Amino acid sequence: MTDALAAPLPAAAPVAKRAWLQFTGPGCRTELRLGAFLVLTGTFLWNFAGPSLAMKLAIVGLPLLLVGTVLQALRAGHAYPWKLAVAMLLLGLPMCWDFRYRDAPDGPLNLLLVGPILAISGAWLALWWPVALRQARRAGVAA
Repeated sequence: MTDALAAPLPAAAPVAKRAWLQFTGPGCRTELRLGAFLVLTGTFLWNFAGPSLAMKLAIVGLPLLLVGTVLQALRAGHAYPWKLAVAMLLLGLPMCWDFRYRDAPDGPLNLLLVGPILAISGAWLALWWPVALRQARRAGVAA
């Protein structure tokens, strides 16, 4: 019995380096991931799934993303998806300009809402990023 305790412990597995193109880390909340997935699905599949289904997906995902962002930012010591914030903001802003249309040449200028929803999601994530950094510094964990 004492021989088993005196045996050397197995070496810990090396920590895998995080991929450069990975937008969320292992500590990211499920609400945030699912909400971002639904917003991105509604944004980029509107042409295939149709505008009504795409907007429903984006609108269902938006509250999940909004709540998950706040909970993730206030949770000290866990990775914050800042790459997702930058990507959504940089892709959503040009879409706001690009997705303008007129039904008739003299008609009013309309805007497809997938671009603004993506930009608002990215801006919301970017807005809470400093809070997440401050919480991680208080906890003494590298963000």
